[in-house]
Amino acid sequence: MNPESNVPFVAWCWATGLIEMGTPPESLIAVNRGAIPFATGPKASLVAEVEVAARHGRGASTGKLLVPGIPEAADEEAGLAALEAFVAWCANRPGPYKGVCWAIKAERGDGA
Repeated sequence: MNPESNVPFVAWCWATGLIEMGTPPESLIAVNRGAIPFATGPKASLVAEVEVAARHGRGASTGKLLVPGIPEAADEEAGLAALEAFVAWCANRPGPYKGVCWAIKAERGDGA
């Protein structure tokens, strides 16, 4: 087994729906720039799970992973609702998560 496959990893997304993944220090930089983390786990497991669950971009987004519903969202609140729905779906679907935790912590203006 590749020792790098067990490195702690974080998945986060931007307001555009673009998903990125990296180490916890990388995720802190992204969060400070406005990204929302939504999953954590060992690198190999997290990458595999996110690649299966996410939308695969087309056209200008070819090769990128996207949160379904965010690119089409009318506003930031609708985008956050799409992220919440995606994370809930991922957390409840059957599968070999192998240490992946799906959860978001985001500030909402409506007290939710």
